[in-house]
Amino acid sequence: DDDEGTMSQIFPYLAVDQTTGDLAVAWLDARDDDPANEKTHLYASVRLNDAPDFMDNVRVSEGAADTVPGDTHGEYIGVAFDDGIIYPAWVDNSNYYGDNADTPPKMDPFTAKAKLPEPGAGVQLLAGVLARWGCRAGLDGADSL
Repeated sequence: DDDEGTMSQIFPYLAVDQTTGDLAVAWLDARDDDPANEKTHLYASVRLNDAPDFMDNVRVSEGAADTVPGDTHGEYIGVAFDDGIIYPAWVDNSNYYGDNADTPPKMDPFTAKAKLPEPGAGVQLLAGVLARWGCRAGLDGADSL
């Protein structure tokens, strides 16, 4: 991770693109919650097969999940990587979209789609969060789960 702060980065998950050998990593990161260190976003990065270092980190999630005692949201994170497209999955209890009316808000699953950039650029997040499973389909109709 390229964060130089002291906030927590937890639950890393790795995937190898079998078509290229590139490596993707996704993790929960509290860098945006200074100084509380209690809310996390999902971040991701990629290391190309022939590169010595990872690309810049990209914040994937839009809402910040609140970590509470007994919370297991880090157990529900994953990432798939195929043909230059990264598909991270995670859970989030934020009410960012205004449709998590549970009190207190419960964890709901999310996914996104990101692709590798042209040389010299960072990872590009495609259309932000694609779906909150059970709540809506892909943002532009072309992406389906």
